[in-house]
Amino acid sequence: MASDKWQGYLPIESATKNTEVLHSGLGALKTAADAGVTICFGTDLLGPLGEAQPKEFAIRSQVLSSLAVLRSATINAASLVGCPDYLGQAREGFSADLLLLARNPLEDIKVLDNPEANILAVIKEGRVQSSKLEALKEDGVVPVRLRSSL
Repeated sequence: MASDKWQGYLPIESATKNTEVLHSGLGALKTAADAGVTICFGTDLLGPLGEAQPKEFAIRSQVLSSLAVLRSATINAASLVGCPDYLGQAREGFSADLLLLARNPLEDIKVLDNPEANILAVIKEGRVQSSKLEALKEDGVVPVRLRSSL
């Protein structure tokens, strides 16, 4: 809703309220982060607005660092669902759920705004589910194992 694409989608009164909620929400995120509250990435978008979900990364980056935004969708979310020792990190022994991106999201969080253009490969539980990379073939069968650097 914070995009020109959705202009006219809501009546003016609702759009005005939505803008107020956005600004209040950003303020609440900053306050929570400054207070040390663990923040998780989530949504309440419905219907056609679901396609706008990736824009949430850039919106949150207005008040949070790129690292904090990424942690909210990975490490923090894994902890929230009770799987901090299995999900949310690229570490030995963890489920290898990975996105390979065109650019480093720590340097440009907006790389996540356009998943169709910027997600080069999706690896789920160590299996290449989709890939635009010639050197990384889709397999769906052979797990990608993370090895300790030790």
